[in-house]
Amino acid sequence: MMKAALIHKYGQKELAIEEVPLPTIHDNDVLVKIIAASINPIDLKTKDGKVK
Repeated sequence: MMKAALIHKYGQKELAIEEVPLPTIHDNDVLVKIIAASINPIDLKTKDGKVK
């Protein structure tokens, strides 16, 4: 399992931080462990429903 910031519907006030299954990888795929990630202004606009 891994943690993910999810948007379940546009306009919700907060991102949902949830445990989700690891993605399935195939022969030519690489799974990268992310230690930290940023939230950009476009992410907030998407969450608020201003960009779809």
